[in-house]
Amino acid sequence: MKKLFYLPIIIGLMTIGFTSCNKDDDPIVSGAFDGVITAQVENGNIYNNLVKRVTASLWDDDDDVEVVLASAPYANGGFTLTLPQTVDAKFLWPFDDDEFGPDVHISDKDAQTTYVSDVEAYSSSSGDFDDYDQVGYFNFYKDVFDGNEVTETGTYSYAYAMFMYADRDVNIAGTETSSETYEGVTYTYIARWSVSLKKGWNIVYDTGSSSYVNGERQEGTTYESHFTTTPVSGLKWYGYMYDVYGSPAKQAKNVREGGHKRFGRLGR
Repeated sequence: MKKLFYLPIIIGLMTIGFTSCNKDDDPIVSGAFDGVITAQVENGNIYNNLVKRVTASLWDDDDDVEVVLASAPYANGGFTLTLPQTVDAKFLWPFDDDEFGPDVHISDKDAQTTYVSDVEAYSSSSGDFDDYDQVGYFNFYKDVFDGNEVTETGTYSYAYAMFMYADRDVNIAGTETSSETYEGVTYTYIARWSVSLKKGWNIVYDTGSSSYVNGERQEGTTYESHFTTTPVSGLKWYGYMYDVYGSPAKQAKNVREGGHKRFGRLGR
């Protein structure tokens, strides 16, 4: 679970959100699903000539490589990706008491999990999945602005979905708080958990919000997010492509020369 801890801080800074109305004592609802991801991407047809295949991947620490868990063709602005029913133990992470703290209750501390945070996009239809062919990624989220759109003053809130695998049923509930001082300023991160994982695949939502005044994000010293398996409505699939210079071949060349950011490799 070490990777997951860093995710809400990064997502919160990106401000793609939805405010969760759940409280710590809300009933915990399972987000279990069959592992089949069917996505119709917003304005997805604009990617038809660029994206030929999509993948869901996991990181293999033993060999220090990314391993494709599932792949599918991209066509007509979308894809259907079927995740495997079981995941090899070498991709799974145990829970860490030092990370969650004493105020978070884990029903079975022997449980192990992993997650897919985004779907990677490739310009090649082959199954080689060369990094040079990766042109972007897709993820499932929503953001909402509540305020004055003219002055850009108000609150952006987000909900971001991850697809998490668990090797058994396990509940996580409570609040963890951590702080870090940087250049004399102490930053506090608060994570609220109301997660009920079933054995197999689950959807876990990371929700939070940020305030803006005249288009400027109000940089506070406290960041807060809520992890929940209670379903959040209104999420959509969106694509993020790296700088596009025409054909997939030219795009791959740009990726090779300029490098690219992998959104899913967090906390490493």
